[in-house]
Amino acid sequence: MQTLKTAVEMQQRGHHVMLVVPLNATLHQKATEKKIPVTTLKWNNSHVVSNIFRFKKIIRGFQPDIIHSQLSHDLWTISPALNKRSKAKLILSRRMASGLSKKDILHQFIFKKIDLLLCVSTFIRDNVIKTHPILPNKVKVHFNGLNLERFNALLYSREDCRKQLGVSNDSLVIGFLGRFTLMKGHYEFFDAARILLDEHPNKNLIFLVAGGDSFGEEDFGQTAREYGTNLLGKERVIFTGNIDDTPSILAAMDVLAFPSHEESFGNVLCEAAAMEIPAVASNSGGVPDIIVHNTTGILVPKKNSKALADGLSFYINKPETRKEHGKNASAFVKEKFAEQQQLKKLEQLYFNLVS
Repeated sequence: MQTLKTAVEMQQRGHHVMLVVPLNATLHQKATEKKIPVTTLKWNNSHVVSNIFRFKKIIRGFQPDIIHSQLSHDLWTISPALNKRSKAKLILSRRMASGLSKKDILHQFIFKKIDLLLCVSTFIRDNVIKTHPILPNKVKVHFNGLNLERFNALLYSREDCRKQLGVSNDSLVIGFLGRFTLMKGHYEFFDAARILLDEHPNKNLIFLVAGGDSFGEEDFGQTAREYGTNLLGKERVIFTGNIDDTPSILAAMDVLAFPSHEESFGNVLCEAAAMEIPAVASNSGGVPDIIVHNTTGILVPKKNSKALADGLSFYINKPETRKEHGKNASAFVKEKFAEQQQLKKLEQLYFNLVS
């Protein structure tokens, strides 16, 4: 939970923190366990008016310098609660793109109160400026942070991780990590895998598909797995289902395929890079913020199985380049996406606003 992680870090840095969360939310319990002060609201449309007055009371009591909202929907409560006497600066984090224009008079009212809008990628920033009533100079990119203590290639044995999966050390493992949903690109991955098997008949290629079904999309998951198995053969594809230990799965791979149609950011790409695994990824959404083409990975057009196969084939044929790009990728994410670095940047943004 990014919100809880930020709250814990800011409290440890000596700041006074309070979380305002929906009644009976899991975050309430987690915050209490971490000794973070927390208060609750009945966060639904039928309680908007009462929540505005409740939030006014919270502001008067806590007197925050910063109010950091994680959801646009919460602005319908927060913005009306902020009056001219409040010195609090309002920040909104935005992690998803909007397909609709939100420049009507009501959105103008609630967005007028925002002092800073933080976007998880350049792609989301461009989308916000296009679809929301806010000045571009108030919209900045603030990346997700990665826990480099957990995603560390030195902590994992490639041989042991493969043994747990029943994969031999002489196999070349091409991985896919993501829940089963159409936009993740499973069908493009399977079609690309078939091309690779035909182009490299003498290579012991294994296709490792990690991740379970998205909620409500179990039928899609079953159909996609059947498609992949029939196309590639049971001996060539491994389905792990839901996973708890992502680093060990990544450690078993030689290269990651990331054919997502449009990703707001791409946490998996950062995780793979930290584990020194280069990726062949769709050149869309927030991916270009993470992949440096022909340096830390390869960017290809989205929804293009042949282009995906060509990128993966490049790494199959050039093992030394594959290792070089993996090292480059690891150095890149450590420099740009380290969790502590991103938290420090966020703290500095807070300081800049209140000063």
